[in-house]
Amino acid sequence: MTDLLRLLLLVPLAYIAAIAIAALTISMTSVDAVYGVGSTGTLFVAAFLLFYVGAASFLPSLVAVAAAELFAIRSVLYYLVVAGLLGYALHRLIPYSGTLELFERRALALPAAGFVGGFVYWLIAGRLAGVGRARSQHGS
Repeated sequence: MTDLLRLLLLVPLAYIAAIAIAALTISMTSVDAVYGVGSTGTLFVAAFLLFYVGAASFLPSLVAVAAAELFAIRSVLYYLVVAGLLGYALHRLIPYSGTLELFERRALALPAAGFVGGFVYWLIAGRLAGVGRARSQHGS
């Protein structure tokens, strides 16, 4: 039962926290340099990016988390690499327009945000991936 609660509560919470910290990372690395805004402006842009990054990365993240849970992958390196590659893919594949076009450092900001988000996800839920499966394999 604890594995089910972890999957239903901890994994979504970890994903939300990872997206929030990734959005804040993008905001802090890009917006301050471009607009010269203070902390209030940075948080406002981070709130906007929270929805943008969360929506754009949901399906690839879902696949990565499902694979980690299925194969009990608990390595921080897995989460860093997958999230960093996802950040890079978002930079290359998603067309930017309007204010996002002004982010001069987005080629660095999005993979960096992926690394930070992946690490946050690993801290909260990734370290425990596939617990039930690993326990049943060692118990037999």
